[in-house]
Amino acid sequence: MLLALDTSSPFGSVALHDERGERDGRGDREKIAAVATLADGWQHGRLLVAAARDLLRQNKIELAEITTVAVGGGPGSYTGTRIGVMAAKTLAWSLQKKLVVVSSLAALTLAATRSANLDAAHLDDKRLDGARLDDNRLDGAAKIVALQTARADELYCGFYAIAPDGMPRAREKDVALSPATVAPMLDENTVVVGGGWEKTPDIFAPPIERGVKFFPYSGEPPLAAAVAEIAARGGGEVVEPLSFAPRYLRRDESPCRFEKSELRVES
Repeated sequence: MLLALDTSSPFGSVALHDERGERDGRGDREKIAAVATLADGWQHGRLLVAAARDLLRQNKIELAEITTVAVGGGPGSYTGTRIGVMAAKTLAWSLQKKLVVVSSLAALTLAATRSANLDAAHLDDKRLDGARLDDNRLDGAAKIVALQTARADELYCGFYAIAPDGMPRAREKDVALSPATVAPMLDENTVVVGGGWEKTPDIFAPPIERGVKFFPYSGEPPLAAAVAEIAARGGGEVVEPLSFAPRYLRRDESPCRFEKSELRVES
């Protein structure tokens, strides 16, 4: 049984993923055994441990049955992400279990593309599911940019595509950029998920006029379920619990330019 946590955004959550019974033919989406959301935004420190405990009790799962702990490791809220990461590290270390860290922006990408709002009609035939990823190029499908509010009036940005197996694949490393830097990167083949862009409507008005589609994320499906699914499918990174630190990004680490169908990073 895999236990997943994510507290990188106001929508904190916990999920259980059933790793047993691989022979039953169920897909990983159907193996999400249970999910709990932290109803009071930014109360993760008060609610997270109790939510995980109650979720285990309600599903009659003992701590000894947990084989893997997965966590959204950022980028995201500085304090919020630390709470989830520290809880996951403590669990993995104390139980002597594997710790898998998943990009919170990758989880956001998966959750948003699974949302009912991102269906074929809304995308004008720029289908996300089934898009082919070949050498970091999307063939006839939308590029996905996941945004989340960062410090210093910046945005955390993740540039993704959906691979044939339905999982998000990073086109580049997650970065932190100013809204004025992000907006010109977006073209009519881009789908933007997440939030933060609505705080600077004047800056993002030109991309909207160019046909860029913006879909806010309102907490459903919960990010912990996406973290669990990505980790169960072999995504994320297995880390040493005692040494891992949350992933905080700084703008000057990765200046980048998004051109046509490719994102190029220049030193």
